[in-house]
Amino acid sequence: MELLSRWYHRPRMHVVQGHEEKKPAWIELFYDLIFVAALIQLGNGLSSKVSVGGVLLFAALFYFLWVIWRGFTFFYNRFNIDDALQRLIVFVQMFAVGGMAVSIARVFEGEFQMFLGCFVLARATVAAMFLRTGLEPGDAGVLGRFLGRSGLALAALWGATVLLPTPWIFLAWALLVPADFMVQGSSKVQAITARNPADAGHLKERFGLLTIIVLGEMFVKVLSEVSEKGATPNMLITAGFGLMITCSIWWLYFDDVLESQVKRRPSAAWVWIYAHYPTMVGITGVGVAIKKAVFFEPGAVASVKYRVLLCGILALTFVGMAVIDSVTERQHSLLKDAGRVRMRAISALSVLLLIPAGGFMSSTVFLGIVAAACVAQVLFDLSMAPKVAIGGHEAPHLFTPSERFAVDATEQEAEDEEASAQPKRRDLSDVIRVGTPDAYRSDLYVHLLEGSWTQLFVGAAGVFLASNVFFAALFLLQEGAISGVTNPTFLDSFALSVQTFTTIGYGGLVPGSTFGHVLVTTEAFVGILWVALVTGLVFAKASSPKASVMFSDSLVVEQSIHGTTLTCRTANARGSDIVSASLQVHALMIRNSPDGRTFRELVDLKLVRSMSPMFLLTWSAYHKIDEDSPLAELAQGKLPEDLEMLIWSLEGHDKTYANTIHAQKVYYPEDIQVGSHFADIISIDDNMSTVLNLNSFHQTEEQPEFWEHVAQTTAADSADEDSAS
Repeated sequence: MELLSRWYHRPRMHVVQGHEEKKPAWIELFYDLIFVAALIQLGNGLSSKVSVGGVLLFAALFYFLWVIWRGFTFFYNRFNIDDALQRLIVFVQMFAVGGMAVSIARVFEGEFQMFLGCFVLARATVAAMFLRTGLEPGDAGVLGRFLGRSGLALAALWGATVLLPTPWIFLAWALLVPADFMVQGSSKVQAITARNPADAGHLKERFGLLTIIVLGEMFVKVLSEVSEKGATPNMLITAGFGLMITCSIWWLYFDDVLESQVKRRPSAAWVWIYAHYPTMVGITGVGVAIKKAVFFEPGAVASVKYRVLLCGILALTFVGMAVIDSVTERQHSLLKDAGRVRMRAISALSVLLLIPAGGFMSSTVFLGIVAAACVAQVLFDLSMAPKVAIGGHEAPHLFTPSERFAVDATEQEAEDEEASAQPKRRDLSDVIRVGTPDAYRSDLYVHLLEGSWTQLFVGAAGVFLASNVFFAALFLLQEGAISGVTNPTFLDSFALSVQTFTTIGYGGLVPGSTFGHVLVTTEAFVGILWVALVTGLVFAKASSPKASVMFSDSLVVEQSIHGTTLTCRTANARGSDIVSASLQVHALMIRNSPDGRTFRELVDLKLVRSMSPMFLLTWSAYHKIDEDSPLAELAQGKLPEDLEMLIWSLEGHDKTYANTIHAQKVYYPEDIQVGSHFADIISIDDNMSTVLNLNSFHQTEEQPEFWEHVAQTTAADSADEDSAS
């Protein structure tokens, strides 16, 4: 253990070692608290000035705060330092950020000198942290000197803009923003980063914490307003929709954005970092919009500016997530990553169309549709990645052993023995594929074809409703696009869309302008394609051949007409005409290589008869157990210790489907019943009809003859050994 001076010690460049991730330091978490206050003040400023100019000013001020936070986070990601001097620099920076927070309200009133001065001080402290590392040897010193000097120069330029007149100061700010991007994306920084990669785990955790802060700011705004003005039934409904939007954003970010891996291509990491800026702006703005939406008048139309605020800022959030998704790969996904990007883009366009459409519906319905658009993305993500991988690190316990509830030792041992006695089985069809290249993942057609009927119908219904809502909003973009009704509502527009989409056309609602006719033409074409796709999917699933082959629950080792055999019974449960059936059996054996490694090997087991010209009733397949069989120990009534499982596969041509069917059954050693035989299930009734009693299909009976044969064989072998000796 190395002891360092708490007053002053040299900063060291953080080097990623193996899979060990750097955890955020306590000072980083303490530092984030000042941003909670700053974001609350920033949201209050937007809430007081809901307009296009207010939103642009809100986004600009958020960038100032985000640049400071990003520089601080980047420093602690690359360097390890925690002495008194460093803490003092951080405290000064927090003081500067606090000054920015308290001056936000003045900025919305046109006074930005104090805000800009505090921003310059905060940037200078970030530059000072990097300059501390400039004396270090190697890449640490080069990176510290470059970013420190560049940061001081940019801070001076930002400070000089205060001398410019009002129209020109904004142009100067617009020019300085690309300069900041150029510094971070310079070849020198890129080369050092390539030699000394950033700690991806630390960055993800820091961005995740910032997102939690932003999402928490949503709850603070809504709950404080509700508690101040009092809750009403309508307010609870709208607040519920707002909660659905907030939870959906949380789900999308932490389940998709944060858990995806950045692609290995140039500039992908920088796109991932900087695309978080519009995403965070959108999430913070959504909190302000939800605060306004909670107090919509029941039954009334939502105000235009609040519709623009909610839908516009939510669309910005989806666009930011789409940009992040374009440079990341989703782990354990069944579908291609391009589907995520398209889903985000379509959702962004859809919520934008709700801005004009919201003027033709009540505010509650409007907010409900917006919430449904967010929930739809969550359902899409769940369908494309239904499994989650649990890491190898054990989750920390919430209680110490002394604080846990005591469990009786005898009872615990009994439960452990019962759990260990249960066989651990592996389902060969339940395979989690890790690291599948994006090009080899399933497309949406294969995903729906392999899924359940419920998934297909729910997905088709969702697309149908979403498409009609989309086109209904388009019809409302132009006044007079719908003819046949005075002052059309959103419901009228939706009805016209459904009639067009399904090519019904009752004649009451018709397009009333060139724009309306263009929409009808486009939607009719989309509807024809949609019907063709759904029809193809339904037909493909319904016509897919399904084997009605039953396998016995267990295998038996018996004395049959073929000698000692391992017997499996199959039956044609449906009674369809299956011809040219073939049966194969493979044993998965555990082997040991000469160098001591353990591996698994599939061994073919020869059947007495592996083909059947007609499979109409039952088929008992026999594997003869002799000295050449890999399962020779079964002849002595012993289960082979190196046997892991037996795989039985049946294939045949079903004349009903005019297609090949397949069936498979996996047996484990504990499924083998030694010294038993299957009960007879075929009989002839009084009308000379063959009766197949499947109620007793799995029933087995003991066979004493088998054990007599084992005893005779053992005695004969002993006599032979005595004679030889």
